[in-house]
Amino acid sequence: MGTGQGLAETMLDDERRRGDDRRHREHLFTDWRYGLTGRRRNFRRAEDRANGHTDYYDVRIVVVTLGVFLLSVADAAFTLTLLELGAVVEANPLMRFLIEMDVRVFVNLKIAITGAGLIFIAAYSNLRLFNCFRIKHAGVSLLGIYCFLVAYELVLLAHAGA
Repeated sequence: MGTGQGLAETMLDDERRRGDDRRHREHLFTDWRYGLTGRRRNFRRAEDRANGHTDYYDVRIVVVTLGVFLLSVADAAFTLTLLELGAVVEANPLMRFLIEMDVRVFVNLKIAITGAGLIFIAAYSNLRLFNCFRIKHAGVSLLGIYCFLVAYELVLLAHAGA
């Protein structure tokens, strides 16, 4: 029980850390830093790069998903306006059924389906689909399709006199 044990106790006191161990805390939705910056920006292994995902989203992916979402909302509003004017008939049978049932259900379901799809696109933007193309390219494609669709609806609104 000599000086060796006293030295070991002193070293243990010096190495003790203050506060709770971060590994034992629940981090999901509790740490404000992750909402602002994300945690994982890069992949550690090369095989993770091919089909991995991070919790830090590239600004371009965020802009694309917000653009698609806003254009989807505009599409719903323009569709309802064109239907009210009698200028068009809804081509999608499911959406036509929902519009006939209740317009609020149509709008809510359209926004929910689009939002869920966009969350998937953002979360798995680096994932390769069929070893062919990345999911983020589907988001860019959706943005182009919605741009075309909203432009077409604006032309129809101009011709319908609205």
